[in-house]
Amino acid sequence: MPLLIVPSGGHNKERADGIVKTKSASLLALWSLAMSAPLVAQTTPIEPTLPPPTRLLSVCVGDCGGSQTVAINNIITLVNIALGTAQPSACPNGVPSSSEVNVAVIIQAVNNALNGCSAATSTPTPTPQAGAACAGKPDGTTCGAGTDSVHTLVCSGGACGQCTADTSSPRFMDNGDGTITDRLTCLVWEKKDNAGGLHDKDKTFSWCADANRDSVCDSAGDPPDGSAFTVFLAGMNGAGFAGHRDWRLPREDGHNGPGPNELESILTTQGPLCPAVAPCVDAVFTANCGPGKQGCTVDGAGGTQECSCTRPNGYWSATTYPVAPTDAWFVYFVGGGVNSAAKTGLAYVRAVRGGL
Repeated sequence: MPLLIVPSGGHNKERADGIVKTKSASLLALWSLAMSAPLVAQTTPIEPTLPPPTRLLSVCVGDCGGSQTVAINNIITLVNIALGTAQPSACPNGVPSSSEVNVAVIIQAVNNALNGCSAATSTPTPTPQAGAACAGKPDGTTCGAGTDSVHTLVCSGGACGQCTADTSSPRFMDNGDGTITDRLTCLVWEKKDNAGGLHDKDKTFSWCADANRDSVCDSAGDPPDGSAFTVFLAGMNGAGFAGHRDWRLPREDGHNGPGPNELESILTTQGPLCPAVAPCVDAVFTANCGPGKQGCTVDGAGGTQECSCTRPNGYWSATTYPVAPTDAWFVYFVGGGVNSAAKTGLAYVRAVRGGL
């Protein structure tokens, strides 16, 4: 029985109001401080070579936590990776897979911190076209496997093109490949199963590493280097699950300021209207996952039963709680609550990709 996280101090979204955003001048000052090498002495100069051109274009360089934002501690982490005093796993989502961390990569991270991840190069959206990708598929199902784009690609009228917000029913589409598309938000969600593997509904993960189990993140700045990132997401992206390598944890940025609340967007109800005995999600997230379904899988591979599961408990988001950076936001799928908890704790996870 895993030890699950509990709210630390009863933080809520109201307490996050009024957080002062970092100004560009402060960011540049801290960048200069980072590069002046008080962190670790640099013995070998780093040549300012450009990153290789072949990379996952949808990566926001420096976005270690997959939240589509780059913070000061992310840049410091990249500096330490470049100096060889931190492992690449300390920034699992913020470095192009085929690139080493060099000056060009760090400069790009600073630009993304100043200008936002939207300034990062992304895969151009293909022109909608008819073809085998959408043959026989209903509108709203995903297409474009093998293409990692910041915008989800879906079928519409037999053509594969960029997803736009669609209020049609059903809202959620099972894509038949272990994923579910939300036609309203264009987010593509990983299904969970009961097969004991990476997608198993009962597996829990930590947000930050805590090797000595002292309830303190091992690395300064409480970075996303826990098993949720180094095991779960690394496994998802390493395997190219459902034809993609840009899986991440969902964001809850809207509780810190402007931004999406992706994880809670799939709650059916919140607060007292959400039952305390069942997960508060659409039936597509709990299909065929009742008693006696041991061994069911997300896609029915190998002749197994196909299922979709959700634990009525807390799931991690990718977003740090700014009032207490040792915590991260998470969403309860029982009771429909949104709270924060210590990053060293264990919670459930569900990966997401794409969007509008």
